[in-house]
Amino acid sequence: ALLISATGTGKTYASAFAMRELEFKRVLFLVHRNQIAKQAKASFERVFGSRIKTGLVSGIKHDYEADFVFATVQTLSKNDTLKHLKEVESDFLKEINKTYDVIISNPPYIKTEDLSTLQEEVKREPMLALDGGKDGLDIYRKIAEEAPKYLVKGGMLIMEVGIGEAAEVVKLFRYAEYAIIMKDFAGIDRFVKIVI
Repeated sequence: ALLISATGTGKTYASAFAMRELEFKRVLFLVHRNQIAKQAKASFERVFGSRIKTGLVSGIKHDYEADFVFATVQTLSKNDTLKHLKEVESDFLKEINKTYDVIISNPPYIKTEDLSTLQEEVKREPMLALDGGKDGLDIYRKIAEEAPKYLVKGGMLIMEVGIGEAAEVVKLFRYAEYAIIMKDFAGIDRFVKIVI
């Protein structure tokens, strides 16, 4: 099983493609709004077709037995929902003490100097989730240093990257078995897949 905590079309499709490639059988996709959960569910269905059974866990729907469950943080914080899950809260990876087959991340990648030019709806997000430092790569450096501790041999790390950052991010993972840069639907280098 795998837990994905993400929002945005890019991360959703990156997650779906990774889950298809790795042939995961059970996935919990966690977001902050029910509308996003429904959209993510539809995106996964486009990628997988009829090969998986998807379900929602929301105020009125409780499809816990689906192969791929899409839910909101608010719904999962309810006592009757929590009994179905094991929760781990951590700042970055500090509280994690095991290894994983896959880690999917959307770290902050916007250059500090570009923050003032963002669309108004993006500016409502916490700056911590947006500011990638002077060159946009601060958190990628930290991930490159820490990821091997949390991935099994042959494990995969998939990250969303900013425009023009993919090649620089790959360079941070010199120890990788291999790296692949993947494009989004607009043809932009948007994801980096690292295998260690």
